[in-house]
Amino acid sequence: IVKSTFFPFIEGDNINITLKLTSGTRETITQATLDMIEERIWEVNDELKSKREDGLDMVLAVDKQLGPTSYDGKVNVVLLDGETRNQRILEVTGLIRDRVGPVYGAEALAYGVASPFGRAISVSLLGNNLEELSSALEEVKSEMEQLSEVKDVIDNNQEGLKEVNVVLKPKAYNLGLNVQDVLGQLRQGFFGFEVQRLQRGIDE
Repeated sequence: IVKSTFFPFIEGDNINITLKLTSGTRETITQATLDMIEERIWEVNDELKSKREDGLDMVLAVDKQLGPTSYDGKVNVVLLDGETRNQRILEVTGLIRDRVGPVYGAEALAYGVASPFGRAISVSLLGNNLEELSSALEEVKSEMEQLSEVKDVIDNNQEGLKEVNVVLKPKAYNLGLNVQDVLGQLRQGFFGFEVQRLQRGIDE
């Protein structure tokens, strides 16, 4: 009897790390978090490299991608091929996860191995009451996080960007103000305002 497996598990050579911070987080903070994750990855590489007799790097390349929004990003880790690596990709992923540790402000941080069948476990919750749905979501996540076999429990219930609507009182219009002027002042309070550009030699 020759047994066969329709979908055998084949060791991959890539680890995909997905980061999602709080909505509205500036891209500089997201980029700094991605840089920190990259540093931890190379630390793990140095640790594993020191234990190898051949002295080969376990991590060949780290590719970071910011976006599509300012508060999320991805890190793709290219590992040594499976035949030369002699270490399961899940073990390497676990070492990176432990080295990075908890990330402050991260709503989702997942370490995944590329698979054509998606995630190993996926649960969908449907409901018309947002409060009940959110409560059920947290309860399901809490129960799943207690399972030692389950890692990186995340949800895609992302809050939308917060918005402030400015409405002027009638007296403001009598004083010659308009919404655009007030919004411009608010923006300048956060980001400043360019008054003038000066040319000095070849520098602006």
